[in-house]
Amino acid sequence: LTVFETGFALLFGAIAGFTYYYHNYQRFLRREEESPGELNMIIMQVISLCVAIAFIIYYAYFE
Repeated sequence: LTVFETGFALLFGAIAGFTYYYHNYQRFLRREEESPGELNMIIMQVISLCVAIAFIIYYAYFE
């Protein structure tokens, strides 16, 4: 697997992660009561997304 292919796979992973996060965030906003567990899950998804983007930036600059 080349660096470019790895970066491409990470990009698609980030897109999939973002759509999953956005869907859960919309569901979270529609709820009346706050659920700490769900909020923690959203935070974890954001962290995962940031890590994926960081890898993409790393591969883009250190090709």
